[in-house]
Amino acid sequence: MKNVILITIDSLRADHLSCYGYEKKTTPFMDSLNGLRFTNAFSNAPGTICSFISILAANYAAKNKDASFLSKNMLLISEVLKDNGYRTAAIHSNPFVSRHYGYNKGFDFFEDYLTFKKYRTTRRNIKDKIAKMLEGKKIYDLIIRIYSHLTVNKSIPWTLGEKQTSDAIDWIKKNKDKKFFLWLHYMDVHAPFLPDKRHRKKFSNISRSRMHELNYKLDKTRIDKPLTKYEVKDLIKLYDAEINYLDDQIKKLVCFLREIKIYKNTLLIITSDHGEEFYEYGDFGHCSKLYDINLRVPLIFLNVNKKTNTHKLVSLIDVSPTILALLGIEPPDDWEGRSIFKRKGEIIYFETIDKKNHLIGARLKNYKLILSNFQEEFYELKRNELEKDNLIKNKNYQEHIKYLKAKLLNKFKETEEDKIKTIIKDVINKNRLF
Repeated sequence: MKNVILITIDSLRADHLSCYGYEKKTTPFMDSLNGLRFTNAFSNAPGTICSFISILAANYAAKNKDASFLSKNMLLISEVLKDNGYRTAAIHSNPFVSRHYGYNKGFDFFEDYLTFKKYRTTRRNIKDKIAKMLEGKKIYDLIIRIYSHLTVNKSIPWTLGEKQTSDAIDWIKKNKDKKFFLWLHYMDVHAPFLPDKRHRKKFSNISRSRMHELNYKLDKTRIDKPLTKYEVKDLIKLYDAEINYLDDQIKKLVCFLREIKIYKNTLLIITSDHGEEFYEYGDFGHCSKLYDINLRVPLIFLNVNKKTNTHKLVSLIDVSPTILALLGIEPPDDWEGRSIFKRKGEIIYFETIDKKNHLIGARLKNYKLILSNFQEEFYELKRNELEKDNLIKNKNYQEHIKYLKAKLLNKFKETEEDKIKTIIKDVINKNRLF
């Protein structure tokens, strides 16, 4: 194996890909690809910042000294591969993993379209200031509707996948005779959902104006009344259309690799940083809940000549160690992840650290425990896939709960994150496990 391309797609739920059993044909091209498709793959966090520390640095975000900025002692896969003679590149437009936060370490080429982002951020700040001045007045809704209609495609707060694919192809053309590592992160599946007409029409008859009205309501619902079930259904149709759009981008990239005859010599990984909630738990989006809807992601390895159980439990903290294992490179000693091919489906761990919620979780195939400093949750997943029947006080599950709690607290007890320590301290005092 000579080259590596890691494709990550923001906010992509595994259960909305037709190659994972979704009833709508969202991913016809990915359906056609033969590879290792892991059916029980989970992000280690439901938000971008924590998740990418697991993906790129094979560690838990609780070990990162800062909630946003990448610590200097966090060794990225880009640094390891660069030290082993690889040309390295990253192409994305997510500000949370930009050069500003330290994610350009080890990359020879790092395109985060940050100038583009500054412009968009400035315009958004102006819009927010106007909104604050007019909030509560009848003219506010009218102005926002006009703004949404006039800005249409210009309101997308990141670079479109088509541009990123084109830039990736241009970089590969210049480096195809060397061994390379390319990280390509797409944002199109993240809200706002604004698919082009061609892909939108495959999944609905939603008009252009209706599409922008729905996204306006989605943005407003965070501080206002919730969406109706019909509005949620229509937003899901737009979400599916965005997935289909990115399926075409992946097709374009793979076809190019085949055309220049390097596809078979390229390890290609397709995954996501986290999932997305569509009001299953009363919210829209992601970030602060450790339920499968926000954690279960696709994980596909292409051009791998190894066999393994693709139904076993795996998590994204093992992606970078697996890449190194397939390339015959020893992983850094301080990486917590390990090769998926050495995993036997044992326990996996989750975390989320933000201004409102600080939770940690542990999971076996059929059981999950979630702890915070204000609540404990335990679910039997075979009987309760949506994780709404909390069995933490059920006498029949106390042995499972005790086992998972001991494992979870032991995993995170050495963390440098004070708020996670608070969770652990509270739970230990309550349960006297240690």
